[in-house]
Amino acid sequence: MQTTFQEIVEALKTTREGTTYYYDQKRGKLYLRPDADMFGFDLHWLEKELEKDPDRYLRLPDNEEINLYGMMASFPEVLPEDAASFRRDVELAVQGKTAYQRFKYLVYGSKYEDLWRAHKDSCYKAIAENWCRANGLETLCEVNAEQVV
Repeated sequence: MQTTFQEIVEALKTTREGTTYYYDQKRGKLYLRPDADMFGFDLHWLEKELEKDPDRYLRLPDNEEINLYGMMASFPEVLPEDAASFRRDVELAVQGKTAYQRFKYLVYGSKYEDLWRAHKDSCYKAIAENWCRANGLETLCEVNAEQVV
């Protein structure tokens, strides 16, 4: 069965340091490649396939390219007008070291948590759409986009 747009979005959401997803253009499947040094195991068959036919496999954006910090920094833009005080708090929270911890402490459990989750989901979908289009997979993006929950 062919990979769906939703599966690409979910792969992006689960991407962490030390993990890389690849899309097999021939089979239409996603494969997760863990960092052997970090996780203690390796997928030798996938490594061989990537070496043998690198054009067949498209790498999905990695953790750095996904940029969770950018999502957090853009969150104040989607807050409602009556959230000026909370907006300022978020803008301050995302500055400097430990920004994610401060942001998480501020947002999770607040009345804006659902809005944050919707914003983050929207960002992941945009990254997936951009990746599909940049790799000539517009059909995958368009056919499955309306199925994304």
